[in-house]
Amino acid sequence: MNHFGDQQQRFFITYIIAIVAVIVCLGAFLYRGYADDKAIAAFLPQCKARSFVKLMVEYRKQRQEFPVDWMELKQATPALAKVEWKSIGMQQITLANYRYVITRLPEDRAALWAFPIGDYRTRGPAYCVILGASWARVWGRRALSDEAIFSLPVIPTAEVLQEARFQEVPTDKLQ
Repeated sequence: MNHFGDQQQRFFITYIIAIVAVIVCLGAFLYRGYADDKAIAAFLPQCKARSFVKLMVEYRKQRQEFPVDWMELKQATPALAKVEWKSIGMQQITLANYRYVITRLPEDRAALWAFPIGDYRTRGPAYCVILGASWARVWGRRALSDEAIFSLPVIPTAEVLQEARFQEVPTDKLQ
């Protein structure tokens, strides 16, 4: 009898089983991370500021002025007709774990504030966008606390933004 051949075959089968077990464990670990990411995705802030800026610019082109509040923008824009958001007054809305504040400024300008909210607010940046007839300036920073948000004035100035540690960013960085 040849015991050596049987022993080699047992080692071979043992190695195959060990490799399959490692692959299964690795697959389970990767799937667990993927499933956790999918589960948390609904709670992460998803900034829609870029699309709101585009809609405000379109509104301005049609009416020669920026909207006063969100309802005015929603009524004039077919793209927003079906969007459901939580309204906090006429100038503030909450959508996809972000709070948006719209303000019409003097001299044919408007401001859009975008603040991440919720338990995962630190994963989203805060923005302030100042819009003119043919230009836009964007300031961004990490998320703010509720106290810091409520201490900001409705009408932003360069000094206020610098004090609040906002930094001007290129317009294409706006999410």
